[in-house]
Amino acid sequence: MNQFVSPFSNKRVDCYGGSLRNRARFALEITAKIRERVGAEYPIIYRMSVQEYVDGGLALEEAKAFAQMLEEAGVDMIHCSQGVYTSIEAVVPPFGVTRGAFVENAAAIKSVVRIPVSAVGRINDPDLAEAILCSGKADLVTMARASLADPELPNKVRDGRYDEIGRCIGCLQGCLANSNAGTGKVRCLVNPMTGMEDEYQIKPAEKKKTVWVAGGGVSGCEAAIIAAKRGHQVTVFEKNTQLGGQWIAAAVPMCKTEFTTLVVWQQNQLAQLGVTVKYNCEVTAAMVAESAPDAVIVATGSNPVVPKIPGIDGPQVVLAQDVLLGKVEAGQRVAVIGGGLVGAETADFLACHGRQVSIVEMMDALMRDGEPTPKAMLLKRLAQNHVNVYTSMKVTAIEADAVVGEKDGEEVRISDIDTVIIAIGVRANKELEESLSGTYHGEVVAVGDAKRAKNGYLGIQEGFEAGLHI
Repeated sequence: MNQFVSPFSNKRVDCYGGSLRNRARFALEITAKIRERVGAEYPIIYRMSVQEYVDGGLALEEAKAFAQMLEEAGVDMIHCSQGVYTSIEAVVPPFGVTRGAFVENAAAIKSVVRIPVSAVGRINDPDLAEAILCSGKADLVTMARASLADPELPNKVRDGRYDEIGRCIGCLQGCLANSNAGTGKVRCLVNPMTGMEDEYQIKPAEKKKTVWVAGGGVSGCEAAIIAAKRGHQVTVFEKNTQLGGQWIAAAVPMCKTEFTTLVVWQQNQLAQLGVTVKYNCEVTAAMVAESAPDAVIVATGSNPVVPKIPGIDGPQVVLAQDVLLGKVEAGQRVAVIGGGLVGAETADFLACHGRQVSIVEMMDALMRDGEPTPKAMLLKRLAQNHVNVYTSMKVTAIEADAVVGEKDGEEVRISDIDTVIIAIGVRANKELEESLSGTYHGEVVAVGDAKRAKNGYLGIQEGFEAGLHI
């Protein structure tokens, strides 16, 4: 129906095209027929794209006029969505879109109709939802992905259990990406139970075990949470002073602050479940041999790949993770070697903070490991901030103030560089798993990057399943 209403898609020259009333005719006829079938007392809710955010698309003033036509036709409520597939970031907004970004659209529609209006789009926090309702800009709020992340959200809010809410982070890795992959399931990074309610059951373990989790990243913490829920006695060993692992650095780039909510939620869960967490403590084979736990979940993560390039040991060469975590300060002119997700996000972060940045990538495109919508938004920011991108280029040397590479058989020199940032990728840290082989006869399960490098969605799924089956 939206394709008929939209001037972006409707190019008809009959009574269903041209003027707004003609373009609205199809939707209004359908509404009339539904009302005829269901009777006067049955509620009809119409979901409309209020703003399409494309050149030549439906804009707010026409949408307000269309909303009045819908009310006159007998619609009982209007659900104010936005966007079309060309502007997919408005239809399913990722973390790069401000929370509650489209509430003003609902307010505009509400100003011209008497029927209730619902707002939608990056409303993933109960306090935000309440503020929208109190402002009078909408009569209802729609929290779809927030409900995938935690179906119990309304009950937890009612009971004042805010710290127990698992929050949507807008990553799209589980919901949109998994669905688009043709799996037939909508999943969720934050909540591995989503879409698997008929296949996963968190049951008490038949035999209660002592379980060690080596590594307090998000995969290890997920494994610990589920194992503890099943009644196991769980201890998490983290070699650093805080939980989160590489997820902490992943939350630093632009627009990704909400990623920290996952770490905070996991910490609260571990505390509530009575899981022991030992900081500044790295598990060794000797420790395992001495204490003999029933099972060890290896969640030791990964190590950055540092290629053998002449000059890579120079003092101006640093790791992307160290820059994001504030361990080192990048200079004014920066070259990032590696244009995967970490490299591109690091470049974006620095460019948005005023640095002059170049990215060098061996492949023919950046972020082949990124989700399409956040990737498109990041590429747009890179262009806006004048980040130089060198694709299909192999770095052959790093000099004191330059990066030298080869592209299409010719030498390319990027000069006047203060800092070189390495973001080639990561490699699984299998040291503990290998040291336990042959010496420890309990269960050993590797999860997350410790098994092989992967994205957060897959890593948390592995942690969840390890806790489920240990």
